[in-house]
Amino acid sequence: MTMFISSASRMSWPPRKPSRESAIFSRYSRRWNCAFVHWLLDFERVARPDMERSFYRSGRNDAWKEDDFWTRIVSVVRMPDLSRVGYAAMFATGHQAKESGDVREHYDRHYFTADCGGFEDFNRFGGKITRDPRFTTLLDISSLKHAKRVLDLGCGRGELTYQFAKAGCEVTAVDYSESSIELARSCFDGEDSLLLQVEFVLANVCSAFIHGQYDLAVAGDLIEHLAPAELDTLFARVSRHLGDAGVFAVHTFPNLWFYKHDYPRRRREAAARGEALPAQPRSHYERLMHINEQSPAVLSKQLGRAFKHLLVWLGGPSDPGGSLLQKCGVRKLCAFPDIYAVASNSPLDVEAIRSLFQTARLPESAIRSVTLEARSALSVMRCGQTASLEVALNNRGDVRLSSYPPHPVQLSYHWYAKPGGEIAVNEGLRTRLSPSLDAHSSRSYAMDIQAPEAPGNYLLSCCLVQEFVRWHDDPQVDQVLNIRVMVE
Repeated sequence: MTMFISSASRMSWPPRKPSRESAIFSRYSRRWNCAFVHWLLDFERVARPDMERSFYRSGRNDAWKEDDFWTRIVSVVRMPDLSRVGYAAMFATGHQAKESGDVREHYDRHYFTADCGGFEDFNRFGGKITRDPRFTTLLDISSLKHAKRVLDLGCGRGELTYQFAKAGCEVTAVDYSESSIELARSCFDGEDSLLLQVEFVLANVCSAFIHGQYDLAVAGDLIEHLAPAELDTLFARVSRHLGDAGVFAVHTFPNLWFYKHDYPRRRREAAARGEALPAQPRSHYERLMHINEQSPAVLSKQLGRAFKHLLVWLGGPSDPGGSLLQKCGVRKLCAFPDIYAVASNSPLDVEAIRSLFQTARLPESAIRSVTLEARSALSVMRCGQTASLEVALNNRGDVRLSSYPPHPVQLSYHWYAKPGGEIAVNEGLRTRLSPSLDAHSSRSYAMDIQAPEAPGNYLLSCCLVQEFVRWHDDPQVDQVLNIRVMVE
């Protein structure tokens, strides 16, 4: 049986005889005034709430994994293609579906430097260091491919563009906002030779002139800003311009299931505690610019029209591996705010992608192959002050270092009092290696350093620590960075 949605969001579904499937549907048919999706996503009343199944999609077109809970719903009735309708309009989120060009003027300098996610780090580090989990996760996914040519779609402020160029890639950065291109260029201030590796294109990603084949294409927080028809055009273009083994990496926020199901639950729980959460969780810019918020099902369907192989999963800022690594019930799936996807016209190594978000216990030699070098000055601090120290790590070994569980590798420090040398502060703040430090590569990280509460002359000793394994702080065998600091 097939369901349809007309332009008025109505359904034509005349069952010939009663069945279990029609009985299930009849409970939801009265909700059609709102939208078909109110039935489609109210799956907690169809699937068992205690169902524990992993959620990811791997394969071509509609080939869902057998252990996916979604097959339970799709087996009841074939799902219509909502990707051409636009979820923003379907859910009455306070804005109407429109073309991305209609909101072009709102992508100005204020948006990028005062609201768009990661703006604090951009204002602080000028785009040369990014700690935003969305960007760092995309950089980790991009390490699957040793790319020479990279296509950065919707480059925004240019943090990803800078990191790819820093890694030696030839980058094409596309955005239709003049403010975006200006800010992206500013990431390369003082590094004119690096800027020569980048071609900036001021144009809509659906019509921009791009040429040749790319090893890697990236769309970070772009697709929710494009109408469904624009996404079809974009995905088809990317597919044509990817090399034989090229990879397309995608991140989008929000997972529409998060706002549709998990946020109302949180509001109810907050109200029960005597607290309050706003009825509308979206910011002003989200309501204005998110013209096509995604669910994993719709994103998979649209990607499947352009790519032979894809992998879609749900995650969060502190758990980007999310449903790719763990069995998830329906409630847990709705609680993940982010959607990640990897698409290609060549088979994907799912286990290799999973391994990106896990850190096993490493041999000591792997961490001792990393050198630490201070890239900024830190000589005077106030008591209790938290300051930033830029540290460059050079990994000369063959093992990739990351800060994912179960044994994350992180930067930390000790404070030693002088002249006696006894430890004044043993456990320093942790700094994640985000993005991860690939084998035979270098990367800079901004360490957060908190000064001791008592004034005096101190020795700051920075080192790597693998959690639940050991500190690599022995100056006789480990790589340690020592800095003398006056605390006033």
